[in-house]
Amino acid sequence: MPTSEAALLSSVSEARTGRSGGFRTLLAFKAAERSVFLFGFAKSDQDNVDAGELKVLRKAAAEMLGWSEKQVAAMLASGAWTEVNDEPEVQE
Repeated sequence: MPTSEAALLSSVSEARTGRSGGFRTLLAFKAAERSVFLFGFAKSDQDNVDAGELKVLRKAAAEMLGWSEKQVAAMLASGAWTEVNDEPEVQE
């Protein structure tokens, strides 16, 4: 992947469960363009993704990050994707 693109692994923990609790999330990220949630799992269910899963996730990430705005809009319109916007709404 070019340097502007990466698949990120993140841990999300629940305060009452300690280090072994919580979740892992994998995101596809393209700087200044988009982030796509790829996969998430409870750390109590699985330690990490295996090499085969990682290969599939990297391929999916590369494909989705290469989609045009029209392709992304079609995914949103169909309901296959949900957009999460963290920017505050402007009150008029």
